[in-house]
Amino acid sequence: MPRASVPLVKCGTIMKQESCGTAEDACAVAKRAMTKADLIDEVSRLAELTRKDSEVILETIFDSVVRSLRAGDKIEIRGFGSFRTRQRKPELVATPKLASGSKCRQKRFLSLNPARNSKTW
Repeated sequence: MPRASVPLVKCGTIMKQESCGTAEDACAVAKRAMTKADLIDEVSRLAELTRKDSEVILETIFDSVVRSLRAGDKIEIRGFGSFRTRQRKPELVATPKLASGSKCRQKRFLSLNPARNSKTW
């Protein structure tokens, strides 16, 4: 009976479990994460641009996104999702040396709300 593919996550690396014949000797094949260099290569291949032109385009897009998020703006990419930064409230942290707790500082974090048609990733 064939096994269904089950996605595994280990240390930030996505792994896909595949069947290698029988159920006893199933093996996990690691899939690499796409890097910025991979994106540049893909853009240059699909758009038939030089690698340098593709790198300038991607750097410009990434710089614009980071600048907007730091300014507190929300970014919406139709069909992909929307990015925004959120502020986490300060938490009360127990410290063994102090009888009372201490508050840690507020933290900002990035939030991605995927588009409806992309939730089946």
